[in-house]
Amino acid sequence: TPPCFDVRPDNVAECGYGDPAAPQRAVVLGDSVAGAWLPGIVSGLTPRGWSVQTLSMGRCPNVLEMTLAGGQPFTECAEHRQWALAWIAENGPDLVVLSNAYDAELADPALDRTTAFRDGLTSMVERIRASGARVVVLGAPPETGNLQSCASGLSEPADCAEAPSRSYLASL
Repeated sequence: TPPCFDVRPDNVAECGYGDPAAPQRAVVLGDSVAGAWLPGIVSGLTPRGWSVQTLSMGRCPNVLEMTLAGGQPFTECAEHRQWALAWIAENGPDLVVLSNAYDAELADPALDRTTAFRDGLTSMVERIRASGARVVVLGAPPETGNLQSCASGLSEPADCAEAPSRSYLASL
């Protein structure tokens, strides 16, 4: 796992991109889906004078309900979320980009998944906005077809694109 895939207090300083003294600062928070967006966010913002800090953690979505990892409560994720929200409140970035998969299993099977994800994300956005940051929520990047068969000298990039991910559609 790359060192900045699971950001914690002991490696957060190593997981920033661009000039740390940049006048505009962005944070990326979520799970591996946020990590998938990170290279594009960094390459889009840092040349424009932004710094980008990732606070992401694998398999840890932007919801407040307890999730499972390996069939057990993912307490490390819950602790990470609270730490990341406190980090944002303390450091006051200008922009926070949230993104995650929608397939995490909830620890409480009685909860309605759609409601838990919607309400959890809404609470996260409200808490982050209270810090003064603008918030952008990105869905999962689109899935693609098999690049070995859909890409050809006669095809266009759109020929390899597919509909939004099944896990995203299931969350609607």
